[in-house]
Amino acid sequence: MQSPFLRTKALLFDRLSPALDSDPATESGYIGLELVKRSIIEQLEHLLNSRRMPGYKTSLTVLDYGIPDHTAQSVGDLTQMRQLVRSIEQAVVTFEPRLKNVRAELINTNPSSLEQTLQIRLSAQLHVEPLTDDMNLYLVLSGKYGTVRIYEREPS
Repeated sequence: MQSPFLRTKALLFDRLSPALDSDPATESGYIGLELVKRSIIEQLEHLLNSRRMPGYKTSLTVLDYGIPDHTAQSVGDLTQMRQLVRSIEQAVVTFEPRLKNVRAELINTNPSSLEQTLQIRLSAQLHVEPLTDDMNLYLVLSGKYGTVRIYEREPS
């Protein structure tokens, strides 16, 4: 269990948010573990709901922010879905430096549903001095709408 006294400087986007100003504990721009986790989830939602040019690259630049568009891919094609999972893992490693040892794993596909959903477990080590913790997130990708939702618990 992390000490409630351990805090770290919030990201600039978070410090500009009116939510931090409304809480006296965060007025200085320092946040605890739970707010850091919430910030990471928010930034991951931005990243994973942004699209970049298709194709696998060995190194990404800021021009490659996001993941390849997966709406035209079949959720039932495991080869394409594994490639998408690798692209997600690569994007998180590149664009979310607060997470270390990132692993993305395909846990469920549902090609017969109307939304054609894909579920991915994202596990990583949160590391923001002086805060560290394990994070397990569950991504639900909608093949029909192209959106990614992130959950802290496995969706049922």
